[in-house]
Amino acid sequence: THGHALQALIWWLKGADPQEDLRRYGHRNCGYAMLDVTASGFNLLNWGVATHLLPKR
Repeated sequence: THGHALQALIWWLKGADPQEDLRRYGHRNCGYAMLDVTASGFNLLNWGVATHLLPKR
């Protein structure tokens, strides 16, 4: 998952309150998470930074 998709997933897992601001679940730019989704829940496999999306220096 990446970007806004991860924010929406966390929002949904926390109860999906339409009055809540999704930005509170934001993370660093270019962040990503690899999730394992099973019938019993989610497991975080990896969290990192997509370095190929960072500006060149």
